[in-house]
Amino acid sequence: MIDAPEASPALTAFLRGVERRAALFAQLQVGDPDAGDAALTTAMVGFRDAAARTPFGEWPRRFWSLLLAAPQLREPPRGPRWGGDFAWLGEIGTGPRAALLLRLVANVSEADAAGVLGVSRATYRLALRRALPRLEDGAPDETRFRALADAAQLALRDTAPERLAELARLREAALRGRIYTPPKRAPEPARPVRAAADPAARPRWLRPALAAVAAATLLALAATFVFPEALVPVPDGIRVDALPEARPAARFDAEFAVVAHPDFALLVSDDAEGAARDPAFLAWLSVQLERGDVAADVARPEQAEDAADSDEHALEAEGEP
Repeated sequence: MIDAPEASPALTAFLRGVERRAALFAQLQVGDPDAGDAALTTAMVGFRDAAARTPFGEWPRRFWSLLLAAPQLREPPRGPRWGGDFAWLGEIGTGPRAALLLRLVANVSEADAAGVLGVSRATYRLALRRALPRLEDGAPDETRFRALADAAQLALRDTAPERLAELARLREAALRGRIYTPPKRAPEPARPVRAAADPAARPRWLRPALAAVAAATLLALAATFVFPEALVPVPDGIRVDALPEARPAARFDAEFAVVAHPDFALLVSDDAEGAARDPAFLAWLSVQLERGDVAADVARPEQAEDAADSDEHALEAEGEP
């Protein structure tokens, strides 16, 4: 616990370390730098008094809660503006915008961000998903999100020295319990509107040159009808140019043709010689046998031959009456 927040080096170091992120967070949340600085001053003065009653580990969550609850962020100005890569922030609500900025600018943990918003971690993740830029099909636009994150980091890193000095004065006043009122910024100069080109300011030679080009084009087109014999005759309206003769890059001999045959394995197989001769008949026969239209030829069992079977005279005698 801190007994004297106004004299505490810890409190001074904490505010110095968070002031740059807090100023950018407030500016992007409300869309106006003056309203953002007013909210930051209110939050710093309130945190000076609350730090003595808050454990040091709870300081980040307490500070960002006070900043987000500042009345200047609750009541947006009439003409908020977000330019450049921050334009997407103006297209979403304050709740999703705060969820996104707590992630990109404040750089607090998910638990602290959910505590600052007063929601559960699951609800915070849902709000964060709703805040992401979207493509036309509803998918997250990673390119725009990366551009938004890079723009935030660039704004934090390239803060002008004059801006840092102003934030230091705001911090010192808050440590003394005072409200610092910075001088109002001068309005940004409006970008000059580029006037349309005056026809009288064009070069004098432009019109005659265009007329000469148009006349030459018309004359060339008319010449194709007046002098058609000047054109090169083309048979059937199509010009054909024969390619020069060239030797083939490679040739294949008869042996390679046999090896590359799609039925090479069948041709070299002795067992499939019959199938190779008449595959269509064998296919038809297989189907008929499966259907039962043709009776299968059952092989007869072989019998052992005796001497009478091998005697030609005995066979002839059996044949006589």
